[in-house]
Amino acid sequence: GLKATAINNSLEDASTQDKALKPDSKPGNMQSNKPSLKPYPSLNAVVDARHRLTGLAKEAALLLAQRNFATVAGGVLARTDPRLKLDSPLRLTPEHANAFLRLNVPGLLLLGNEGFDSLRHAKAKAQQVLKALTVRQLPGCHHLHMTHPDEVAAAIEAFLQP
Repeated sequence: GLKATAINNSLEDASTQDKALKPDSKPGNMQSNKPSLKPYPSLNAVVDARHRLTGLAKEAALLLAQRNFATVAGGVLARTDPRLKLDSPLRLTPEHANAFLRLNVPGLLLLGNEGFDSLRHAKAKAQQVLKALTVRQLPGCHHLHMTHPDEVAAAIEAFLQP
């Protein structure tokens, strides 16, 4: 969101876009410079790999795989739009970023206790600049909304209570 962009722009230099992608001749299209990936033999193979790699429950891994993979000749292949992994094309100036940071609005940051280390480091930075930030550590990983939906819902509900 805007606050995250503001934090990143005010605390660190913005990173450049992934150099593995280049614009196609048509506006808005991107092509990968990387060779085509070999398909997984089946959706179950994707689920098993994701489960082994991340520890994500197989039920949650299946939901992600069903959304992200398409059946092709020889198996299934990721169909995620590579542009989703690019930085936002919207760049705030340092002055704009600092103006957003001066807003004193409540925010809620939910972190899984098994989540990415980089997010734990970002949490400390966010707490320094966002004075009205409530941070809740919940059981789970990056996909804690899928693995612990009741706890996530309760935390959001408690935050929204007057």
